[in-house]
Amino acid sequence: MKKIPFFLGFVIFFFFSCALYAYDGITFYGAEISQSDRFNSDGQRLTTVSDILRQDRANYYVYGKPNKHDQPDDYFTTKAHRDIFDSAKIIIDPKLAQEIIYSNQPVLISVFVYSPTEIHIEPGLPDPHTD
Repeated sequence: MKKIPFFLGFVIFFFFSCALYAYDGITFYGAEISQSDRFNSDGQRLTTVSDILRQDRANYYVYGKPNKHDQPDDYFTTKAHRDIFDSAKIIIDPKLAQEIIYSNQPVLISVFVYSPTEIHIEPGLPDPHTD
């Protein structure tokens, strides 16, 4: 009889722990931030993470120049959607932000767009099993 409550508890714990890892936002993608993403189409150096992220998506969708590790997304295909980079709160570790802005080397990141007002940036490419 003691096995039933234990099993039920395990099932409930497993269900909720899996839910913590499920992504439930607008979109997510992996990006390789390279030197081409750190400069706008006029050749001016970009100095904010939001501007660099916008340029990365423009390079992918507008100019057809993705980096090797850039991944598609189903949201930033239009300029109107890329404009959210200007107003969204971007949650990122300050060291990663500095690396994105100032490094001369490519930086691999995961971009999780939870809403038009909240974007999370993590180091490395997303797990291919993230849903």
